[in-house]
Amino acid sequence: MLLDQQDRRRWDRAAIGRAVWRLRSAVRQGRAGPYQVQAQLWHATHADLPATPDRPGEALVAAQRALELATNPAERELMSRRVGALRRRG
Repeated sequence: MLLDQQDRRRWDRAAIGRAVWRLRSAVRQGRAGPYQVQAQLWHATHADLPATPDRPGEALVAAQRALELATNPAERELMSRRVGALRRRG
């Protein structure tokens, strides 16, 4: 089933949270390989949690991290655009 056809309310948020925690742990330890970059790209693209005035939205933070990790020019371009769009959205 394509992503845009899925009901996000049915996603297992606890499992997603654990995966994000593991991803961040790998990044902090300098162990981010191509699969971690792909996971960060997915998270940045699909985590549309709202921002609060005192902290940026989860999607913006994830996009910025993915941009830092990306070594592939296409990935860097994708994340650069995503960061810009998220900043404009506020």
